[in-house]
Amino acid sequence: EGFNRLTQLIVGASTLVQGAVPRVLCPEAGSADAASLAASDQHYMTTLQDNARFTYERLKGVVGLTPVEPQGAMYVMVHYDPAVLPGIRTDAEFVERLLAEEAVFVLPGACFGAPHFFRIVFSGPREKLADAFDRMEAFCMRHREEGV
Repeated sequence: EGFNRLTQLIVGASTLVQGAVPRVLCPEAGSADAASLAASDQHYMTTLQDNARFTYERLKGVVGLTPVEPQGAMYVMVHYDPAVLPGIRTDAEFVERLLAEEAVFVLPGACFGAPHFFRIVFSGPREKLADAFDRMEAFCMRHREEGV
């Protein structure tokens, strides 16, 4: 019965909330609220684009990692090379060890049908991303194959 109850949960907004959202988020054209919302949207999109570029450029320089350039998402898929990091056999092991050793959390690619990949969300503050990427690089350097 517990599984049945879990499958009956609604994790989205109710119909009432869905109906109210456009009125809340769509201020009258030409109003100060409309201008403020447009400026906020532009700032958010610029931040995401900048973080996407920063994430891609930073991680492509890490030995053993190959990021896939983001195309409009708020995350990057990154391939890790088990030949370069021979002690780490699966993406789940990569994620577990990165979290244990460096306190950096990423999602294993197996969640998305992409073995030997992991996913990083880059919507956080730049300083936090830079720190996480430094830790990831230290992790990869410790685990890389000698001579690479």
